[in-house]
Amino acid sequence: MPIICRKFTPKSTDILKDVWEGENGDRLYDTDATTSDLEGYIEECSTLLDNDLRASVSDDISKHTFLEAKRFALANPDSCVADALKIRLISYFCRESVIIVGDETLGIAKVEDTRFPIYGQVPVPSVLDFQIDTIAIHLMLKLIKSVVSRLKKIIYGRRNKEKWYEVYLTCFILLGCLEKVYSLQLGYMGMGDAMDKDVVMHVNYISRSMMEEWQYSAENLIFHFRCILRGMDPFSFDWEGPHERIGEAATTNLDGQAILYLRRVTSLLKEQKENIRGARNRIGAPLSWISELFLPDEHSPQSVTSATEA
Repeated sequence: MPIICRKFTPKSTDILKDVWEGENGDRLYDTDATTSDLEGYIEECSTLLDNDLRASVSDDISKHTFLEAKRFALANPDSCVADALKIRLISYFCRESVIIVGDETLGIAKVEDTRFPIYGQVPVPSVLDFQIDTIAIHLMLKLIKSVVSRLKKIIYGRRNKEKWYEVYLTCFILLGCLEKVYSLQLGYMGMGDAMDKDVVMHVNYISRSMMEEWQYSAENLIFHFRCILRGMDPFSFDWEGPHERIGEAATTNLDGQAILYLRRVTSLLKEQKENIRGARNRIGAPLSWISELFLPDEHSPQSVTSATEA
C-alpha cells in the first residue's frame, strides 16, 4: 500500500500523544486520505489475512465456527457477524509487523536479528507504525459501534430469542479476539525482566487496566447471550432428530448449513466436554471465554487466576 509520509523531527511544540486534533487546530497529516487507503488495503488483503488466521486456529470447534461465521456473513452481509469478522481481520492486522517495500527505506536499516519474524526486511518507523495502528483502531471503533447497535436491536427487540444464532456467532468471534489480545498482553507483561523497573510498573499498570476492560467486555457479551437464550440450551438439542422436537424459537432462522454446523459442534462438545469445562478456568488461554457460550447451566464468569500465574 503506497502511503504519503514525511520525516518526523520532534520539536518542543509537537504533540507526542494520540490526539487527532491539537488545541491550535492542527491535525495529523492527511488522515482522511490515509484512512481510506488503509481501509481499502485491508480489504484487498482480507483473503491473505483470513488465511493466516485460519492457519493459527488449532481446535476443531473454532475452525468450524469461523468457517460457518464466514458463510453466514456472505449470506447476510448486513448482519453483525459480517462486521465482527472485519473487526477480527483488523485486530490481526494491528498485531502483525508492518514492513517497507520498494526503493524508499525512510532511512531505516534492515532487521539483522534472526529472532524477529521480519528478519532481513525494513520495518516501518515506530511513529508511522503507531499512526497506522491508530487509524486501524478507529476503523475498528466504527465497526464496533455498528455491531453494538445491531445487537441492541436484537436483544431489546421482539422475538429476540429466534435470532440467537446471529448473536452466538458474533459473540464467538469477538470473544476470540478478546482472548487473543489478553493472551498477548500477558506475554508482554512477562517480558519485565528486560525492562527498567519504573517502565515495568507503568507497563503493568496500563496492561492490567486494559485487561480488566477486556474481561468486563467478555463477561458482558456472555451475559447478554445468556439473556437472549432465557434458559434455552441450543447445544444440548438433538440436531440429528426432527426439528419439531427442538422448538420453533431455536430453529426459525436456521438454514440447512447452520443445522449441519450445529450437528458437528454438538458432537465435538460431547467429545471435548471436560476440555471445555476446564478452559473456563484458564483465563488468557484459548476458549477460556468462548467456553462460557456452551456452559449456560454454570455460574456467571468469575475472576480467576491467569494462565501465567496458575
